[in-house]
Amino acid sequence: MVTAPDTLLIFADYQCPACKRFERLLSDYARSSSSELTIGYLQFPLPSHPQAVRAANVAECANRLGRFSLAHHLLFEVQDTLSRFNVAEIAKRVQSVDSAAFVRCAEQSDTSAAVVESIKLARRLGVRATPTLIVNGWLTGVPSDARELAEWLQRTRRGNPPY
Repeated sequence: MVTAPDTLLIFADYQCPACKRFERLLSDYARSSSSELTIGYLQFPLPSHPQAVRAANVAECANRLGRFSLAHHLLFEVQDTLSRFNVAEIAKRVQSVDSAAFVRCAEQSDTSAAVVESIKLARRLGVRATPTLIVNGWLTGVPSDARELAEWLQRTRRGNPPY
C-alpha cells in the first residue's frame, strides 16, 4: 500500500524570530525522520515588521526563478539585518543569473500581488500570528520540538487533530 506524503504548509514572516526558530526545528525533524514530508511556504508578513513585505517579495521572486530555498534560508540568516538589506546583494547571494532582473521582479506589482493573495488566504483561514502551520489539513500553531512535530504528523495522517 502506498501512502501519500505528509504535507506541511507554513505561514511565515522573515522578520519573525519564532519563524526562524521553527526553521531550526524543521531541520532537526528532517535529520531525524525518514518520512516523506512536502513543505509549502505562504507569505504572511506582519504589519509590526517593517521589512517583512519586502522580504516576502524577494522570496516570491526567488521562487519564480527556481531559487526559493536559497533565498528562504538566506532571508532567515540575515534576519537581524533585514532593516538594511539590499535586494541586489540578496540576488547575488541566491545566485540569480540576472541580478537586475531579480531586483525588478522583487519590485513588480504582480510579485506584490502574489504576497497580498497569500495574506488574504491567511486571513480567511484565521491566521493571526507567525509561524502558523497547516499539518495535513489541520490549522495549528507550532510544536515545541521535532519529536512533537513527528507526533502531530502521525496523528493527522490518521485523520485525528494534531494534539
